[in-house]
Amino acid sequence: MLDYMTSDHTKLSLERYWAHTKPVAGNVSFDGKPSTESPYYTTYVKFTSKF
Repeated sequence: MLDYMTSDHTKLSLERYWAHTKPVAGNVSFDGKPSTESPYYTTYVKFTSKF
């Protein structure tokens, strides 16, 4: 997480998450082998203000 105070009452946050997605049953790759877990990355930007 990265936070930046833009003023005394506002904050800009950058958050990044990572995980592994589980393969759905029955999914196969092009060569016919069962699919495996794949990485999943998400980034969020949040702007918070307090008055």
